[in-house]
Amino acid sequence: MTANPIVPGDLFARHQTITGLRALADFLEANPAVPVDEYGEDYSVYTRGHCDTGQRTEVDR
Repeated sequence: MTANPIVPGDLFARHQTITGLRALADFLEANPAVPVDEYGEDYSVYTRGHCDTGQRTEVDR
């Protein structure tokens, strides 16, 4: 099996994913009251009372 070549855009997306996962891990460690899935398979973020732009802002926060 041959591997597909990695292109610079893939490296950027990979870096963003890794950075985001580390940030999530740090957040969860610092906030033990935040519930997590038993098997770590699915994490959903819900916001209430906001328009789409407000919801995106809340998720980014």
